[in-house]
Amino acid sequence: MNKLPVGKAAIDAVTFSFINIFSTIRLGWLGFVLFLAIYGIGLVLAFGGLDPEIFESLEYAAEDPHEMAEALHELMGAYSGSILVSMVASIMFVPALVILTRMAADGVEAPRGIAYLKFGGREVSYILGYILACIVYTIVTVLVFGPALIALGIGLFSGVPPEVFADAATNPEALGEAIEANVEGGQFGMAGVIGLLFGLIGIILLIWFSLRMTTFLPTIAVENRIALFSSLRMTKGNVWRIVGAILLLLVIAMGVMIAFYVGVALIVVAFGLLYSALNEVSEILGYVTIAVGGALGVFVYLLLIAFAVAMEIAFPAQIYKHLRGNAE
Repeated sequence: MNKLPVGKAAIDAVTFSFINIFSTIRLGWLGFVLFLAIYGIGLVLAFGGLDPEIFESLEYAAEDPHEMAEALHELMGAYSGSILVSMVASIMFVPALVILTRMAADGVEAPRGIAYLKFGGREVSYILGYILACIVYTIVTVLVFGPALIALGIGLFSGVPPEVFADAATNPEALGEAIEANVEGGQFGMAGVIGLLFGLIGIILLIWFSLRMTTFLPTIAVENRIALFSSLRMTKGNVWRIVGAILLLLVIAMGVMIAFYVGVALIVVAFGLLYSALNEVSEILGYVTIAVGGALGVFVYLLLIAFAVAMEIAFPAQIYKHLRGNAE
């Protein structure tokens, strides 16, 4: 069984991110622009048709609860639509995610050209794998937090008479009083403690499962196959090593970000001094100095974003690279 080299995995991810900052921008900018366009159109379609009086209904909710409920229903529908649109728009990121993962994990050369947007069988597999991962995470989340919710439910509702539940629609005050009695009693207190313990255990289990799933999407990107159990075999016995690599990566990333921000601060100070000197000669030169300094600061900030994105992609790819032998 291969063991993850903690230091090498973190350092290789950072090194790849530095070397490929401009490749990340070149391969991802078109997908980002298309994402913004699709998402913007979706927001207009989702919220543009809402009646402005809806917000007035929310403002005067106490006077007409029924109208408020209808307004909330329409708003939730628009909000749900915006979430769906954002998920569809996110597909535009997939080509860049796949190729950058292959570059980091398998040494594939970056495609040429000023932009990249290729959808093929590998990208479709990646999208389907992501959907499967969401479904699996949902199931696991329900399973690990189910005991906590059951414990809290028992504490809240165990002492409520059946007839109170039956009349809840017509007499909600009685149900509220029964629940309040349970909360004030010692029964809910014990259920709350048990629920909290189960909740903490659930969080630990969910984190553990997330770490075990680290190589799932890189496997799809590199091997063009959806292999859930194969990915889980890769990370078996390496969870603590992955945690160590994440901590080391965070330390390195914080150092890099501090250096970036110091660089931006130095640029601001330098151009501020330059502006003070040139503005006395000509206001136009002063304005040009401000524009150039601002543009340079934005450019450095974009480099920082590209570095962070590349590192987020490269790290699981490096874990896959070092552990893929465990899948056999």
